[in-house]
Amino acid sequence: MSRYYVVTGAAGFIGSNLVAGLNARGITKIIAVDNMTKGDKFRNLVDCEIADYMDKHDFRNALLNGAFDGAVEAVLHQGACSNTMEHNGQYMMDNNFRYTVDVLDFCIAQKVPMLYASSAATYGASSTFREEPAYEAPLNVYGYSKVLFDRVLRQRWNELTAQVVGFRYFNVYGPREAHKAGAGSSVAFNAFHQFRKEGCVKLFVGCDGYPDGGQLRDFIYVEDIVKANLFFLDNPDKSGIFNLGTGQAQSFNDIAVAVVNAFREHAGQSLLTQAQMQAEGLIEYVPFPDVLKGKYQSFTQADISKLRAAGYTAPFHDVASGVGKYQTLQFIHFEEGSLFMLKKFLVALFACIASIGMAIAAVNINTATPEELASLQGIGPAKAKAIADYRKANGNFKAIDDIKNVKGIGDKIFEKIKPQLSVTGATVVEAAPAKPAKAEKPGKAAKSEASAPAADQSPAKTGKKK
Repeated sequence: MSRYYVVTGAAGFIGSNLVAGLNARGITKIIAVDNMTKGDKFRNLVDCEIADYMDKHDFRNALLNGAFDGAVEAVLHQGACSNTMEHNGQYMMDNNFRYTVDVLDFCIAQKVPMLYASSAATYGASSTFREEPAYEAPLNVYGYSKVLFDRVLRQRWNELTAQVVGFRYFNVYGPREAHKAGAGSSVAFNAFHQFRKEGCVKLFVGCDGYPDGGQLRDFIYVEDIVKANLFFLDNPDKSGIFNLGTGQAQSFNDIAVAVVNAFREHAGQSLLTQAQMQAEGLIEYVPFPDVLKGKYQSFTQADISKLRAAGYTAPFHDVASGVGKYQTLQFIHFEEGSLFMLKKFLVALFACIASIGMAIAAVNINTATPEELASLQGIGPAKAKAIADYRKANGNFKAIDDIKNVKGIGDKIFEKIKPQLSVTGATVVEAAPAKPAKAEKPGKAAKSEASAPAADQSPAKTGKKK
């Protein structure tokens, strides 16, 4: 019997892309583990096939209690708090460090491969990005939670019974990160939506000796992250901690240029250089926030020599190609979303118009003839006659709800016909035998005619309500 692939953080950014990558190989026996407190993450899994979903806390308990013994093919552990601004160290250490140790203990005991997410945040302000302790200097508790596990893994290396691979992800961008909108999402994502709304991309002014927008990061497209994970999954004899970046740092300005030109190309406009964009106000620079001072990496660039030595030879997207591909997907997503919202608006509008039309044409049950009542949806001739007979016997209806006293009109029918009805104090003129007219004095007859309302001004004829 085949066993399960477990993907933690499965509804998150990288986790959901890994689930989609496994699906592309025909693998659907996947247990997706996540914390759905932020419910909109479900969208990342809508187009994916999984065998089961488990809450993170339930999964940890099940793991420790032996519920998964003998049932797991491999664990792709992506679950973590990736907010570098999170100050709750107790939460961060339990969620990122202790949780990962629990997974490691299980994988060692069960001889199951483990691929997990480390981070380039382990290097902090270092200018060298090589997978060695000498260059590890995290600037925040997030980075520390990641580097601590890497160090524990090194200490326990001789205990390993199966493959263990840690990936130090650099600056990842790409589809399925919308739930992280804001500080947690990539520069490419934020720049796209900022330009769409404001017509410009805003970057930080220069710092640490770099010019405005000139800070350098190793930006890597999530598609390349998935490919590398699957490569190691295919090569269970390869273990270690590896940098996963492109090996080439590029500036935030490069991201902005790629985003703006993607919009221009989409609109059929000519492409611009960075200088032209700055001159036209399409790229602006804002003050560097105090909260980030001393905690900001102005430069990252993965040393991928160890990754290449392990046999991974696939090329990486540069910013121009990766962001270009990503923006194309965002245009499609945004346009489909806009079309969906337009459809919803039109449906609501037509429903509103219909209800207004119904209200305007509402029939006064105290003045309507049986024929007028019978023409309404849900009434018909029999119920119309019953209403007219009830009205004749009991007088005017004081409220619309009183119509439920009529035989044959229950709650269901009432709810259906209620929007078509109105009630006023006007009294219907029931047919009665004609009486011989008395002779009137000319003055009296004239006075009577003058004080009566004209037939075409009655509420039932004009559709007006009192």
